[in-house]
Amino acid sequence: MIKMTNNRKLILELLAETIEDMPPPHSAWLIHNTLREEFNREDRELATLPATSQIYRTLNDLINAGLVTATKRKEEGDNFCNPLPHWVTEYQLTKDVTQNALIKDCNDIYAKVHKAKFGVNCFGKTLMQGLPVNEVKDLLSATKALIQRLLAADEATDTQFYKISECLSWLEDGIPLPQ
Repeated sequence: MIKMTNNRKLILELLAETIEDMPPPHSAWLIHNTLREEFNREDRELATLPATSQIYRTLNDLINAGLVTATKRKEEGDNFCNPLPHWVTEYQLTKDVTQNALIKDCNDIYAKVHKAKFGVNCFGKTLMQGLPVNEVKDLLSATKALIQRLLAADEATDTQFYKISECLSWLEDGIPLPQ
């Protein structure tokens, strides 16, 4: 077992919680920004702000100890800071990998079905509403499979089950065809 330093405790605590409405896994950049916001508060508990290199080193120590798992994903570029696609390493607690994957799957399906059912409101006009029939069938089967996974999982929460049940009812009520 590794010695629990303050940085290791901080990072493990951050990896266990939702940051800015985003469940784990988290990137090192998000961890650093969260620690910086905590450090800048007046009633802060942090004595010093860990440097970015310290955060990466601590994350590598936690990976080598088996407490944290790292995954890489390709992120599309944005129009502001980094317009090119790039790889982002995301970190999560090893014991929460299956639960986080289940939560991510639920959130992804919910977002896709919600967008298909209600569209995106842009200046009072609904855009990008609807899906082709074959995609609706695929989403319906994926939603039913996800409900079975949620029922079998011990770590499933009521929020995910409610979201997927709502998706199932929206899919059964009908999704409009794209315009």
